[in-house]
Amino acid sequence: MKQAQTKAAATAEKQISEFDRLMQGACTYTPFAEEGEIKISPQIILKYLCRPTKSGVWPDEQQIMKFQMLCRSRKLNPFEGDAYLVGYDGKYGPEFSIITAIQALYKRAESNPQYNGIESGVIVIDDKGQIVQRQGDFCHPGDKLVGGWANVYRKDQAHPVIEKLNLENRDKNRSVWNSDKAGMIVKCAEAGGLRRAFPSQLGGMYVREEAALIAESAGERVIGATDRTAALAARLTAGDPADGEVVDPTTGEVQPTSPADPATQAEAARQVQALRDATLPEPQEAPADFDDGHDFNTK
Repeated sequence: MKQAQTKAAATAEKQISEFDRLMQGACTYTPFAEEGEIKISPQIILKYLCRPTKSGVWPDEQQIMKFQMLCRSRKLNPFEGDAYLVGYDGKYGPEFSIITAIQALYKRAESNPQYNGIESGVIVIDDKGQIVQRQGDFCHPGDKLVGGWANVYRKDQAHPVIEKLNLENRDKNRSVWNSDKAGMIVKCAEAGGLRRAFPSQLGGMYVREEAALIAESAGERVIGATDRTAALAARLTAGDPADGEVVDPTTGEVQPTSPADPATQAEAARQVQALRDATLPEPQEAPADFDDGHDFNTK
C-alpha cells in the first residue's frame, strides 16, 4: 500500500514538473505586416492576455498552448488586439474560445495578390414585404433585419465567394449582439466569406461575434480547470510587478524583482491593469443554448 502511494506521488510530481516545463516555453516570431519581433509564452498569456470566466475558472494548458500556437502560426500580435483568449460560463461549464479581431482577417486578405475586394451588408424585409440586400449595416425605417451577406472577390476566380447568414440562427441575445445586431451579423458574414476565399491564410481564425457558436460547433467544452492549472494561474496572476515579480521578455518566465516603494508598486499595478483593460473584452456569460445546427468546420 505504502509503495503504491509512493509511486502515485512520484507520478504526480513528474506530471507537475512536465507541466511547469511546458508552461515556461516561449516562442519568438515577427507578427504579420510588422517589423519587430515579439515573444509570448504560456506564462505571459496567463498573466497578461487572458481572463478567467465570471465564476473564476482559468483556461487549462491545452487551451493556452492552442492559443500560443495559433498566434505563432498565423503571426498574430495579441498585444495589439489581434487575438484574445476569452472565457465564458456555459450551461456545460466553463468554456474558452480563441477569438481573432476582424482587422486581422482584413489585413491578411489585402496582402494576398488575388484579393479583389469585398462587399457586405444586411438582409432585410422591407415595408413592402420584399427581401432586400442592402449595402452596409444601415437599415431603412420599416426594415426588419433578418440576416447578413458578403461577397468576396478574387482575381483568379470568375465568381465571388458568397456568404449569406440567417440572423435568427446567430443572435443568441448576448449583450454584444443586443447593442448592434446589424453590425454583428455583417461582421460574421465578412469573416465567413474571407475564410472561404482564403482558407490557407485565414483558416481557424474566428471573430468575437462567432465565438459562442464556435465553441458549441467544435464541441470544445472545458469543464473546470485542473488543480495544477488553477494553482499555476493563481501563482502567475498574483505575480504582477507590484507584487515583486515580472515576466522576463526574453525567456517568458516569471522572475522575482527587488522590493519597490509603494508609489512604484501602485504605478506598476496601474500599468498592468491598463494593459488588460485595453486589450481584452470583458468576460461574458454564454447564452443558454448555443446550438443552431451550423457546422463551422464545413467552410
